[in-house]
Amino acid sequence: GKDKLFVVCGQSIRGFTRKGKEFLQMETNMTETIHSLFVDEATIWTGGEYIMNIYEDCKDAGFVMVPDRINDLLCGPVTNAPRPCAVTACQDKYIRVYENEKLCHELAVEGPCTALGNAEPSRGGQGKVALLHGTETGVVGLIHAETSTMRHVVTISEVARRQASVA
Repeated sequence: GKDKLFVVCGQSIRGFTRKGKEFLQMETNMTETIHSLFVDEATIWTGGEYIMNIYEDCKDAGFVMVPDRINDLLCGPVTNAPRPCAVTACQDKYIRVYENEKLCHELAVEGPCTALGNAEPSRGGQGKVALLHGTETGVVGLIHAETSTMRHVVTISEVARRQASVA
């Protein structure tokens, strides 16, 4: 849970307790270097360059070949599935939601998406997630993702603000 720290090095995942004791040492079957990691109880999601893997109890539970480079990864209860959905921020200007290995949603954003965050981690519940995203072009946005839809709520563009201040 919250008193554990997970560290990635290459294709290896290690877990440590609050007191620094190692409780997990896992060599993955990934051929890519792991750039993103998300852990929920016994499930681990890893994001490499183009491949997202899912591990359940340290065993391979699935993978997805994402259409473009994965810049960030997080998970949340977007659908009513028992396992949280993976959300990928991709270089091709899309945010994608996967329920296990199945693509649920795909939403275009203003530039290559480089960062994702939970806007309301303690609120929402099953089937609804508020996500923040940031792009390479300086745009920050809020997205609502639900079982049946994913939509933009608000977008803030640095370019628009800079042009407004010049005038």
